[in-house]
Amino acid sequence: MKKMLPAMLAIALAGCVQTAPQTQAVEEETLMLSGAQESPPVHTRATGQAAIVIEEDGKVSGVVFAPTLPDATVAIDDDADTAVPVVVMLTPVAPGRWQVPAGTRLTGAQMEHYEAGRLAANVRTPRHPKGELRAQLNAKTHTPSTSNR
Repeated sequence: MKKMLPAMLAIALAGCVQTAPQTQAVEEETLMLSGAQESPPVHTRATGQAAIVIEEDGKVSGVVFAPTLPDATVAIDDDADTAVPVVVMLTPVAPGRWQVPAGTRLTGAQMEHYEAGRLAANVRTPRHPKGELRAQLNAKTHTPSTSNR
């Protein structure tokens, strides 16, 4: 069963992530979440994965899966904006699984922060309210728009 879990997880994540029309550039990331990526690092046995899609027009979709942390809350945070760190709060859809709400879109400033590598998926728990698991969203392969913004 343990050998089947990664394949089952990949299938489950793939089925939950919405894809954009082929006319628009899309960045999809499957990220490993860990306590080592928190600041300061958190020592935890928990692990998780995130599959996030950010379209060039700012539309966001995706899921976060952390099966051993069913009592957590999950958000996409902005590292650069300490006044308002939460960019998107994900909705719980099953124990240990959260989804970006339908219709979520980043603002122009948030897209700039994404492109600068300042956004991260963050799983908060009662034990670690600032975050127990984290993964930086990577925009380095984001395809720029051919139109002027």
